[in-house]
Amino acid sequence: TAGVLMARTRDGVCWIEDAKYGKWSADERNRVIVQTAHEDAARYGNTVQIWGEQEGGSAGKEISDQFIKMLAGFPVYRRTVGGRGTRKVGGQVLPGDAKVLRAQGLAAQAEAGNVRIRRAKFTEDVLCELCSFPESEYADIVDACSHAFNVLCGMWTTDPGPVTRLSRTVNGERFGVHLDRSGGRGRQRD
Repeated sequence: TAGVLMARTRDGVCWIEDAKYGKWSADERNRVIVQTAHEDAARYGNTVQIWGEQEGGSAGKEISDQFIKMLAGFPVYRRTVGGRGTRKVGGQVLPGDAKVLRAQGLAAQAEAGNVRIRRAKFTEDVLCELCSFPESEYADIVDACSHAFNVLCGMWTTDPGPVTRLSRTVNGERFGVHLDRSGGRGRQRD
């Protein structure tokens, strides 16, 4: 499970301000979600919109309804997503075409330098997942980031239809990310 706090500046730059992610039991996950909602409400005066994904089928609607009830008192909304969430390649489970499609707007804006990540404890994990997507089995953080980005930008991509795969080359340059591997001895890049 993953959730991100993202903000968009007046000049169109999106900032990943915070990220919470982990493998939790349902009760622990719900506790983290409610606690995070309280923290964000206290910090930002209850102005943070909380969006949860509603997957297809009746179970998706039921889970989404429970999510909204759990967060009563907060500005909470649902967003319906569709398409296959995963695919298998050589026995490895990778993100499906729907997740890749939802991430394309985020990837394009990151490449253009319009997505930034606040330097914090979560930064390295978020960058690692973004840079290895879609060729890694992990996609929860990417999915949370692309969901937040699409909501902020008013992009509603629910039906992937025919999808062209992104390049299989995995590197941070595709996302406009430049990792300093020099241990602090290298040149700082924006």
